[in-house]
Amino acid sequence: MSFLNASFAQNMSIVRPEYFFITGLEGIPYRSYYYIFLCVTYFIAVIGNSAVLLIIALERSLHSPKYISVFNLALADLGETNAWIPNTMKIFFSDSQYMSYNACLANMFFVNLFVTLQSATLVVLAFDRYIAICLPLRYHAIVNNTFMSLVFVIIWAFNTSLVALAASLMTQLSFCKSNVVESYYCDYGAVLGMACNDNSINMFLTNLIVFLFLVSPLFIIVLSYMGIVFALSKITTWEARLKALKTCVSHLLLVVSFFLPVICIFIASLVTSLTPNARVISGSLSLSLPPMLNPIIYVLNTAEIRVLIQKLLKNRILPIRKNFSKRCFLSVRDYVLFFYTFDAFIEWVLVCCELPLTVDITDDNTSPTSKPQPSQTPPQCVELQPEPTTDGQPATTVTDEPSLKGVTELWITRCMIRCMSRQRSLLLKVSQ
Repeated sequence: MSFLNASFAQNMSIVRPEYFFITGLEGIPYRSYYYIFLCVTYFIAVIGNSAVLLIIALERSLHSPKYISVFNLALADLGETNAWIPNTMKIFFSDSQYMSYNACLANMFFVNLFVTLQSATLVVLAFDRYIAICLPLRYHAIVNNTFMSLVFVIIWAFNTSLVALAASLMTQLSFCKSNVVESYYCDYGAVLGMACNDNSINMFLTNLIVFLFLVSPLFIIVLSYMGIVFALSKITTWEARLKALKTCVSHLLLVVSFFLPVICIFIASLVTSLTPNARVISGSLSLSLPPMLNPIIYVLNTAEIRVLIQKLLKNRILPIRKNFSKRCFLSVRDYVLFFYTFDAFIEWVLVCCELPLTVDITDDNTSPTSKPQPSQTPPQCVELQPEPTTDGQPATTVTDEPSLKGVTELWITRCMIRCMSRQRSLLLKVSQ
């Protein structure tokens, strides 16, 4: 009974602030440029990781154990980026640096969850490379899609449970000193340092998380690559060694981009005392750069993803290019046909303007526009007598007066024939 009373009294004495004040960057004149840089890294990380997720999900040839790990890493990068950068941008643009108590715990949970998932995924990728190089004949028997899916289900369940336990234990702490968090998000360590009651359990859990997801992964990855180097030393030719080592370049770059900023911050904190602004900048860079660099590294260094992107772009651009060239060809062809038709029309107009409306009766072998041929003897005038008609009246003189309609029909026919022959010859040349 006394234990229940003590527990009730302890719960009544817990002080929880309504809001936490997130400091972010303070006293820096050009801090807006750094926030713009965070916005750029955010959009690159979101677009790049979303593209990697879509490519792996839609392409059946990438449904392999290695790319299941890459899919999980891209998902963790996307979640970690969305867990803290939008809140930081909201603080900057709205000038409201207050975060509610529950929102702070939720922010703390999601950031720590996705960071631990990133670290665990790098360990799984190191294991995949170790089996592929050291035990190539047993790779498909050990590492398959079922095994990799089961591994990540266990990782997600374990990490979620451990991080949720750490966040829930935070509710047992009293914050009677201050509510100012000197960080860029609701950092677990910064909030834990403001507690004014016993936080030994929280400190033990914090050290356990650091050991399990920062120290142990780096140690396991180093051991795996020592085994890979030992296995490569047994290969006689340098070409085969480089070919096997080339498959590890992408993973090595991911490991460097994730662990190098953390190691630099740890060494700098041991050598000198970091100012709050330096701690904020270094910590935010360690969280923002890996999600931005990971999709770029995999696109540039993974041949399968690079070939798929090239095929996708080729399939999208080639029909557009063909359609564009077809439209351009049709427009040029129509323009040339119009030019020849217009040229024939002008020629017809000029000829019609020069034709006489009446012509003399000539021989059938001569044309109306032909000139008379000179002869040695002058032509004799023959008087034509009109033949009497049946009623005794003389017949009228017949004169050949062609109408403009007949001349027009004649020249339209000639122009159409000429235009069609020119079009046919032009199309034959273009098709050849």
